[in-house]
Amino acid sequence: MMWGVAAVVLATACDDARPPAGMGPPGPQPASRPAAPASTSSIVFTDVSATSGIDTVQTNGDPDGKWTILESLGQGAAVLDANGDGRLDVFLPNGGTFRGKPEGVATPRSALWLGAEKPFTFTKAPAGFGLDLEGWFQGAYAADVDGDRRTDLFLTGWKTTRLLLNRGDRFEDATATWGAAIDGWTSGAVFFDADGDLDLDLFVARYVVFDAEALPNGGKPCDWRGIAVACGPHGLVAETDVFLRNVGGRFEDATKAFGFDRVPPRYGLGVVTIDIDGDGDLDLYVANDSQPNDLWENRGGTFVNVADKLGCDLGEGGRPQAGMGVDCGDLDLDGRPDLVVTNFEHDTNTLYLNRIGGRVAAFLDAGSISGFSPPSFPDLAWGIRIADFDSNGRPDVLIANGHIYPQVDGTALETSYRQPMLLLEHLGNGGDGLPRFGASRRGAFLGTPRCGRGLLLADFDDDGDDDALMTVLDGKPALGRNDTPGGSWIGFVLEGSAPNTDAIGATIEVTLDDGRVVKARRDSGGGFYSTSDPRMRIGIGTGKPTSVCVRFPGGRTVVLPKVETDCYVRVNADTGTALPIRRP
Repeated sequence: MMWGVAAVVLATACDDARPPAGMGPPGPQPASRPAAPASTSSIVFTDVSATSGIDTVQTNGDPDGKWTILESLGQGAAVLDANGDGRLDVFLPNGGTFRGKPEGVATPRSALWLGAEKPFTFTKAPAGFGLDLEGWFQGAYAADVDGDRRTDLFLTGWKTTRLLLNRGDRFEDATATWGAAIDGWTSGAVFFDADGDLDLDLFVARYVVFDAEALPNGGKPCDWRGIAVACGPHGLVAETDVFLRNVGGRFEDATKAFGFDRVPPRYGLGVVTIDIDGDGDLDLYVANDSQPNDLWENRGGTFVNVADKLGCDLGEGGRPQAGMGVDCGDLDLDGRPDLVVTNFEHDTNTLYLNRIGGRVAAFLDAGSISGFSPPSFPDLAWGIRIADFDSNGRPDVLIANGHIYPQVDGTALETSYRQPMLLLEHLGNGGDGLPRFGASRRGAFLGTPRCGRGLLLADFDDDGDDDALMTVLDGKPALGRNDTPGGSWIGFVLEGSAPNTDAIGATIEVTLDDGRVVKARRDSGGGFYSTSDPRMRIGIGTGKPTSVCVRFPGGRTVVLPKVETDCYVRVNADTGTALPIRRP
């Protein structure tokens, strides 16, 4: 069955001598907890890192150990079509060193790797492209900021931010002209339309006040579980998050005007947009390190932090966790977006199921009963992404792991510096309506111990499943090709109306012949310091779609009465057309 070309358009600092250290949550931790048994997973990733051509090492500090908190967090990555050739490229931000680089070693620089004709192979872009950058960058966030249908980049990091506009043949530094310079240590960021005017505003989380010339504890290490390690974040001053409103092609600081100053400064890291109540306004969830997390509800021009009210600020036992990575998606298949958060080792990652609008009217922490949390207990987790890796209609979860303290190796602490990834395969809902997960670390890509940090998903070979790229602290990224045999899928390339050409905030509703209705939304952010493939893929298993409804920001709705599976379709908000994109 062919896609219909014509679619139906409806108008419409340290106080103590030995301050607490590390990124782990305060208070005593349990000594051990059994992990859930590994599943016999059919999901397969093949490690293709060695043949990718990418040789950028993301450098973080000096080779004699991680003695400052800055050297521990690492970088993310962004996937985008930077040169408009239809192939996905990879941008890798880079860090730096404190005490100088070894003789003969080049200064660390960020780099763009252009996708070659052969999938999963890349060539380095020339310096003239404008992305060969020096500076301690960490986060990379891709979106069409200026509405010209070319993907731009916003970079966060220590003592630097950078807004780089895509001019087709190069990227132009527009940080000053757009008012995008933010002081301090910036971390997670999201582009989204906060005020309903269709242009993209920018929320940026910040971490701690860090001065390399005035280290905490007088520059001496701190004690963590009996070993000497880097200090922080406890004992360091938290930074205030920043909200920049887009006003006519320039950002203005509207942090106070939009209510984001109404909580004390926190150690902000991961950020994701989420519509918690289905009202069409995008809300924000912020994962904070060792402090309560924030859920900013959009109330039409102002934001209110409702995390404590809705039960998604703390972990099990009612204590703050070390929130780092975050994502959202419908994990219990009830049509409402749920939240997942990664945390420190000898703690667990968190699953908050959305019960807003129901009898409970809050989030339910279902990590233990679902099998989501127990397997993560020995891991120190970072990037996290939700995706249906086998296209069976049930979303799975992929997680990047790696410790912050090299000093843990060779101790009796039952942990390690390098750690394998974790895949949580969705096994279906139980009789209580809650999802069940099986843990897997199958294959070299998942099972090889690395110091993982950022995580992005992208369909690099256009075969309809999500491949994965994980950044590695002081290493080259790991690239995994998804070779899972799976069910049918539908892919979407959404072209929104300018200036929100990325259609951030759009929703898709797929009705299937077996009575299921699958909902998805074009969210922004998620993971850790990274940007994933902007295309949307929906796994439908053996079901057959009978209709698709796409609701774009601004009110335009496009209904597709005829649907073809196992290919991408380009849906345009302005023309109301839907055209299949076929692979050669």
